[in-house]
This record gives sequence, C-alpha cells and structure tokens, in this order.
Amino acid sequence: EQSEPLTINVTELPEATALNNGPVCVGDVVQLFAGDVVGGTYFWYDSDPQSSPPGMLISTDQNPQIFDLSEGTHNFWLLVQSNECTSNTAALTSVVVHPQPVLSGLSGSGSYCEGANITLSAINTVPLSGNVVYTWTGPNGFNFSGTTGWEGPFSVVLPNVSTEVEGTYTLNITSSAGCTAEAQSVNIDLDGVPLTPTLSINNDFLCEGELLELNTDAYT
Repeated sequence: EQSEPLTINVTELPEATALNNGPVCVGDVVQLFAGDVVGGTYFWYDSDPQSSPPGMLISTDQNPQIFDLSEGTHNFWLLVQSNECTSNTAALTSVVVHPQPVLSGLSGSGSYCEGANITLSAINTVPLSGNVVYTWTGPNGFNFSGTTGWEGPFSVVLPNVSTEVEGTYTLNITSSAGCTAEAQSVNIDLDGVPLTPTLSINNDFLCEGELLELNTDAYT
C-alpha cells in the first residue's frame, strides 16, 4: 500500500548583485546599491562574510550610504536573504576613492602701484596622479586657465596693472580624477601713480653761506 504523496517546494536561491556610485573623491558620500530581490533582506559587510573570520556586518539597508572613506580602494560584500534562503555567493563591489587636492601658499594679495606686474600663485600639498587644471577668475570677467603638474605652482601674471584690475581673484583647481580643492581667493588694491612734483625755491639768487629753501606741493 502506498503512502499519500508529499509536496516538496524548492525555492530558488536569491542572487546578490552589488554596485556603487564610484569612483568618488575624499569627502564624498559613497552610495552602495543592491539589485532588487522580491521580499529580500540585504546584508552588507566590510569583508567577505563567507571567509574565516567573516566580515563585519555594516548595514541591512538595501542601498546604504558610507561616509568618510579614505583615499584608496574599498571593498564591500553583499548577501541577500529571501524566503529563508540566502544567496549562495556574496556579491563584491569595489569603491575607488581619489585624493582631493588642497591649496596652500597663496600669494599675490596686497596693495600695488599702477603699472606694476602682479603674480598670483599657489601650490597643492596633496600628491595626485596626472596633471591639474587650474582657473583664476576675477573682476571685469577676468578668466585664466592653465594645466600643470599636481604640485603647481598655479600662477598667472597681471602685467602693467591699472585700477580696473582691483578686486578679488579666486583660484580653483581640478585633478585628472575630477576632484576639486576648496577655492582660495586674494584681494588686490591699487594706489594711483603720484603726480610729478613741482619744486620752487625762496630765492634764485644767493650768496655763499646763505640758506637755500626748496618747496614742493603736498601729496597724499
């Protein structure tokens, strides 16, 4: 005599897929993305959860955000659970974090006489890969761009200046990876060229031993 038949349901294992919004720059927020799984629960780890020892669980959000990652490549693993079944293999996604340049040694700010040649300059203190594009902007639509090595200097010369160049000049730099430094600014003030002085004397005929007095107009 045969027993009653049994029904066995086999649930397909969920498949974990992981992506990220990289590459990013130091200071940017990293977003991790898990592919949709119906009824899924998501487990993100900072190293392989199937290794020994296993990685540490860092989030159960489907698409978590990660803050304050340092320069370099950072790996994250994902397991997905659905209907009490867990993905057979952890999905790996690698986030590349590029360094952010930092401006330093800004020079050129100050007061100048008309006709002077002024050099504005700065350097970058963070090692980078590739060249840097830099742009100076200023009054009356001033705009100067150049490309140089990552250290700089990021310079521009304002020749034979006149009062029209007075104002604030701002420097922006961007690495080959698209990372930008915090902008820095200098201020330029110009003094007018003084008038040619006019000399006068109290007496154009003197005897030896007498005092000669020279006079000129006051200038401020």
